[in-house]
Amino acid sequence: MLGKLFRGRPARSIDDLIFDIAEHQRATDYDEFHERMQSHLFYVPLSAPLSGPPNTKIVVGEGVSAGHVVMRNMKLFVFFTTDSHPNLGSVFGGIEGAEALRMTVASPDIDGAAFQNANASWVGLDKRKCQHVLESNSR
Repeated sequence: MLGKLFRGRPARSIDDLIFDIAEHQRATDYDEFHERMQSHLFYVPLSAPLSGPPNTKIVVGEGVSAGHVVMRNMKLFVFFTTDSHPNLGSVFGGIEGAEALRMTVASPDIDGAAFQNANASWVGLDKRKCQHVLESNSR
């Protein structure tokens, strides 16, 4: 179905979509990413192992911090498309894209989010864009 929405192309994987954005920066690719990423499961490095059972909801800032990077003078949460990414580390959690955007918007010391694919291509969204994506796709 998404393939029909985006100019008849077959639906690409999130990894391929991130690569296309990093290489070509087409507006239609960004639009597709903003829509599809919200329900995609991403992985985020954590500072401490989780103490609860699998699928336990955690609150970043309550004894656990999420991994971040500094790119272009911005402090960004970093989210990976695969749980086997070499930069993820051994302590991590899964998070849906929409929740990753909400977490980014709610974190006062974070400037945005970076979503990185398995091959090191990435898409960065500043906090304002994260909020805009959440608002646009909630209509």
